[in-house]
Amino acid sequence: MDYNTQRERLVLPEYGRIIQNMVDYALTIQDRATRQKCCQRIIRVMALIYPKDQRPADFDQMLWDHLAMMSHYKLDIDWPYEVPAPDHKQKPKRLPYPMKPIKLRHYGHLVEKLLDEISKMEPSPERDRLTELAANQMKKDLYYWNKNALNEQKIADDINHLTDGRVSVAANQVKYAKTMPAHDPTSKSSRRQRKSK
Repeated sequence: MDYNTQRERLVLPEYGRIIQNMVDYALTIQDRATRQKCCQRIIRVMALIYPKDQRPADFDQMLWDHLAMMSHYKLDIDWPYEVPAPDHKQKPKRLPYPMKPIKLRHYGHLVEKLLDEISKMEPSPERDRLTELAANQMKKDLYYWNKNALNEQKIADDINHLTDGRVSVAANQVKYAKTMPAHDPTSKSSRRQRKSK
């Protein structure tokens, strides 16, 4: 069997394997005039991929640039536009992720950051209130993530875990909001209601 994963990687996957094969064939043509005609036909086929009403202003130049990239800048033809340098489309360097990995993904980065700030505070009524607010938010997050796992002891344990024991909370120490959301915004019926508005 001949699998795509065993073949050479496509330079521009949006054009597909057939157009890449056409470009590879054009590279093998010895006669310059024939090679020029072949490339013009390839450009016409490449243009068919893009709907006419969605083509950018520099559409023709873009196609010729793509042809140059797909041929690894080896085509010897009369280019209607200036051919960009091979490093024209260099992949940008990966940006560093701005935050550390999230320990418990269902609570998110902001809850972890809030608990980290709370753990730096001295014990006070303000700290207790912030812990209560964080616990309420965690209860909502856990409710949306997995209703079956929702209990006060788990949230108290998670607060202890996320703060590395700096904020020690027992299940009966934190007053949770008595009401939960009337509807689940992640449910199908809620999504349908939002779409109909």
